[in-house]
Amino acid sequence: MKKIFLTIALGLCACAMMAVPPSKKGAVSVRTVRSERVVPPPPPVHPQHVRIATPQQVNEMVRVLKKLSFDDNRMEVAKLCVMLCPIATADLAKMASTFTFDSNRLAFYKFAYDYCPDKERYLMLKDSFKFSSDSREFVNFVAKMQQ
Repeated sequence: MKKIFLTIALGLCACAMMAVPPSKKGAVSVRTVRSERVVPPPPPVHPQHVRIATPQQVNEMVRVLKKLSFDDNRMEVAKLCVMLCPIATADLAKMASTFTFDSNRLAFYKFAYDYCPDKERYLMLKDSFKFSSDSREFVNFVAKMQQ
């Protein structure tokens, strides 16, 4: 697992936007294999300054996610990818397709929303759910976030 995190981190170094000072306000808790840590909220997105993950980086992320056996491990790695480099909405769908369960896709999309540089296209992700109840919950989440 450590090797996978290192591979992703090295591959995305060029894409990382800027260091964010740790802050408890608005922070997100992320469970890792060994402990729980606090992740600072994403920096404000300014479209002219955003370097979105390239298709090659996204393909590498998807390849790494597919190698993992369990959705919990995939979720940890996918969250790390999203935090290191902004990922376009269409590419989030590619990453989420590696999850086995809709509930995990939904949790991933909710986490990734704040980091997504093209939020205006976020509703297109509703088609990636197998069950209409998850799709409805996703649409309600996006509507609430865009108010």
